[in-house]
Amino acid sequence: MEMTGPDGGDRMEQKRPLIVVFVLVVICSVYFSWNYYIEQVNKGKISASGTIEAVEVQVGQKSRDAWKNFSSYEGSNVKKGDVLARIDVDELKARLSSALAARNAAANNDSNARSDYARISSLYDQGMASQSQYDDARTRSKFRP
Repeated sequence: MEMTGPDGGDRMEQKRPLIVVFVLVVICSVYFSWNYYIEQVNKGKISASGTIEAVEVQVGQKSRDAWKNFSSYEGSNVKKGDVLARIDVDELKARLSSALAARNAAANNDSNARSDYARISSLYDQGMASQSQYDDARTRSKFRP
């Protein structure tokens, strides 16, 4: 028993292009649906190939006196934003104050040395100061005419 169409052709032969198109549509739908699913699952993730190397960071201080307290110790797990230690601001303010006082004292000493040099230079030109006094004043003033 042969199936033929009204024009005498085989019915399966007539449906074959429709079946091929249907199968291609199903395959394309599955392919694009799968890619969309994978894209949504991996959204925000980075994918790469290569070697990952850990970086070790040494945290140190010049003086232990400046640190108030430590909330993490060697081997502790820490996250971004965790406070690892607190600095004693009062200690640092005291050090800053001391450094500023030393700078001001040095500036005053320099000013005095320049004044001494100007005075002794004038006396030396008049023959009223020795060569040694002149050389000492010039050296202390760090001024080279």
